[in-house]
Amino acid sequence: MIRVIFTTIVFMIVSLSANAQLEVKQSPHSPEETMAILKEIIIQKGLTLFSEVDHAEQAQQVGMELHSVGILSFGDPKVGTILMQADPHVAIELPLKIMVFERNGRTMMGYTDPETYSEKYNLEGQEEVLKKMHNLLEEMVETVVNN
Repeated sequence: MIRVIFTTIVFMIVSLSANAQLEVKQSPHSPEETMAILKEIIIQKGLTLFSEVDHAEQAQQVGMELHSVGILSFGDPKVGTILMQADPHVAIELPLKIMVFERNGRTMMGYTDPETYSEKYNLEGQEEVLKKMHNLLEEMVETVVNN
């Protein structure tokens, strides 16, 4: 019984810490409009759009329902390469991603703050790169909110 309680507590702590790293903001637009605005920002900034995943569409294809959930993966290969040269394990976090999803009838945007990567990976000396990535994501989300 003690082992079950301990495992539950550890799981809750890990879940809370994982959620604490996800930055979430509400978009005033529909999920489709939000994705379109984000894609336009990616293009305007000269970034590479690596992929777009529509989880709701995938769920529908297997006969299941899911509220709108999409992910855009994007970035600058030069910047990502610098981080991966410092610690190849950071590749699991790259390229950058912004998730657009519905929650209680509202469109939300979420992303992992790149500055948290230094807590998990050996990225000493890369603080300025991580800060720039943080600022980029923050700016993109704020542009959607104010558009």
